[in-house]
Amino acid sequence: MKKLILFFIFLQANLCNVTATGKTNTYVFLPEQSSVVQTGGFAGIREIHSIAGRFHLTVDFETGMASFDQVNATLSESPFLYTQSLGVLFNMTELAGTVTSDTEISFIGKTAEAYPVDVNLVVTLRDSSVEMTGRTFPPCCDFFIYNLDAVALEFTKTYYVDAVNGDDNNDGLNPKTAFATIQKGIDNAADGDTIIVFPGLYTEIINFLGKNISLKSTDPTKSHIVKSTIISGMVYFRGTEDPSCTLTGFNIDGYINGFDWEIDPNGVNHTHATISHCVLENFITGCGRLIYACDGTISNCTVANIGYMCLRPWPAPAIVGCHGLIENCAFVAVSDGIEVLEGGTCTIKNCILYRNTWAVVPSGATLNIWYSNFEGGRDRIWGNGIVNWGPGNIDTDPCFARLGNWQAEGDYHLKSQAGRWEPNSQTWVQDNVTSPCIDAGDIYNPIGHEPFPNGGLINMGAFGGTAEASKSYFGKPVCETIVAGDVNGDCRVNFLDFQLTALHWLEDNTPPPPPLLLSPPP
Repeated sequence: MKKLILFFIFLQANLCNVTATGKTNTYVFLPEQSSVVQTGGFAGIREIHSIAGRFHLTVDFETGMASFDQVNATLSESPFLYTQSLGVLFNMTELAGTVTSDTEISFIGKTAEAYPVDVNLVVTLRDSSVEMTGRTFPPCCDFFIYNLDAVALEFTKTYYVDAVNGDDNNDGLNPKTAFATIQKGIDNAADGDTIIVFPGLYTEIINFLGKNISLKSTDPTKSHIVKSTIISGMVYFRGTEDPSCTLTGFNIDGYINGFDWEIDPNGVNHTHATISHCVLENFITGCGRLIYACDGTISNCTVANIGYMCLRPWPAPAIVGCHGLIENCAFVAVSDGIEVLEGGTCTIKNCILYRNTWAVVPSGATLNIWYSNFEGGRDRIWGNGIVNWGPGNIDTDPCFARLGNWQAEGDYHLKSQAGRWEPNSQTWVQDNVTSPCIDAGDIYNPIGHEPFPNGGLINMGAFGGTAEASKSYFGKPVCETIVAGDVNGDCRVNFLDFQLTALHWLEDNTPPPPPLLLSPPP
């Protein structure tokens, strides 16, 4: 039935010139690389006109349709042009667009002149730009032929939000004219735009409205900034967002929902947005789900001390139906656990699940879990679904800097004798023990921004791969001199360093084999 409906939409659009639906991007022409060459006419002239301006391009890969929705671009002035409007010259908004491949779109149609002639344009999609070529044929407009050759970059804006100094009557386009609320920024943003949020308390319900935008704190890599940028309320996604939509660096005192109940009450569509460097800590979920239907990557997040209070006789797990990748997260005292829904697959790696956090995998569901510290081990996963356990899983005390409770938030950096980041003092401190979760992550994962000495292997937990990752300890004082070829920072250059280098040459997205690493030297 769905295919029949899509076919009808496609047929209707081609017969009735209905504008395509899909993802819309704004592009800006590069004048030095964009021109229309005008040749012919009664005088046999040849002129080159540069192009300046922008256009909106909508592409729907599902229906195979595309359209120019707006073309606000002009050609350089000339007495031989009957119009300086690029859109009028090629009648662009009236052309029928067909997606011919993952990167190419063909537009065909007629000019809007009294004696219309054919227009053929081809748009080639790049990562953040497009190339456009085309021509009119046969000669139009006093027997002129127009050849188009242009390059345009994707146009994006950055908006700012400041709960303390902002005002929703501002334009939001710089820190001094910031909005006061996050939702105002989202309402104004378009696909590809970025919203930067200053530290403060934002008591509001946030809805991404299906927009593929980047919403982030001023510095998501710094835990004290994240803790100070607080969203107190619900965060909704529409369910249609792709991985380019990001939520990064917030202390969220509320729920994250991967679809909009009012539009999609049954939750058919799960968002594929990317969620990272967020903290959800110290509150009661009631009968609700804390993070629900988020099928994109969830990484470097801390979820801790989440209680459950509801009159229903059965529990409602806190993390439900997130059928994507969950990596480098810490789930601590999440009393109602993680549930994979029937028909879904969840992959957990480099994570720490501690203090009565469990998982449910019912029939028809699949859970992959490796290189994670799971208290209670395989016995803490219930249900009749498929569980792919290992390699690299452990069951031990992760040695967090400080476990939280209902009176105080915790600090989920890992203890280390070589050095642990202390967010309150903004300094490195040394502990009398070293966490077994240091250097215990997926051997195929890059170490990212982990500080030296880092063992050449990523840490488990929410700070693995970040600049606040705890340092590796080799049973002796930290090596103060960086030695060429010493990949893991143990002050020696040996076969272990060669192994680590070779492993990262072989990085891919397939499940890793059992570890082959030698033990570090004593």
